[in-house]
Amino acid sequence: MDSSGLVWRKSSHSTSGNCVEIAWRQGAQDINVLVRDSKFPGRDPLVFTPGEWAAFLERVKTGDFDVLASPAAA
Repeated sequence: MDSSGLVWRKSSHSTSGNCVEIAWRQGAQDINVLVRDSKFPGRDPLVFTPGEWAAFLERVKTGDFDVLASPAAA
């Protein structure tokens, strides 16, 4: 996938260079939310619908994934 023309954004909290970046692209049916690892900008990004992205963000906000950040989960 050619993602060179996209505007990639990352969190203002990101300082270490290990960032997740997002961009928006008009797809055939709807807008797509693209997600990539800033360390590997040449790899194909993950692609989500707006509904999938909204559901993911809601679960992040409610702490559903916090257990994955704990040392015990590793």
